[in-house]
Amino acid sequence: SGTAESFNSFENYKDLLDDQILEIEKLYKTKTMEGLVKELHTYNNEFNRLADEFIVIYNSGDIEGASVFLNDQLSKVNNSILSVARQIIEHQDEQLVMVKEKTEDAIQLTKTIATLMFLISVVVAIGIMFYIRRSISLPLQTIVEEANHIKNSDLSREDIKVISKDEIGQLAGVFNGMRAS
Repeated sequence: SGTAESFNSFENYKDLLDDQILEIEKLYKTKTMEGLVKELHTYNNEFNRLADEFIVIYNSGDIEGASVFLNDQLSKVNNSILSVARQIIEHQDEQLVMVKEKTEDAIQLTKTIATLMFLISVVVAIGIMFYIRRSISLPLQTIVEEANHIKNSDLSREDIKVISKDEIGQLAGVFNGMRAS
């Protein structure tokens, strides 16, 4: 019968409501949510108390009285539960907006840091390039110029200044020795 099905549906709703409130309780992290969950518990306890009264009335065979009780007492508490649920949803939406803003800020900071690191890398690379040019390329250019003078039998030039003791410095020393001999 329709009434028995409605009663069974009501009992299932009551159990489901208890389970869902327990799930919500595990998830809250803010004081606002803590307060809303406490309020939800208060209404749920009232709902369960009234539901037990409803079941007693229904089981006594007073279907009319059970219907009036359901529409009067239980619907008020159910509406209060729904109101708190809407507040929870609004609070969670606000929290999501805040998380989104913080995430966007973090992404922007990361982009700024990445750009800054790129620029620093470019400056360091340019510095390394000038160092290599100064310490390797320029001395080699000087040695090549002096080698061309020696090739053209111009031995009147001054010795190549040997600054380093590495291979380039050794090569400059060899060219100075060739010119002197």
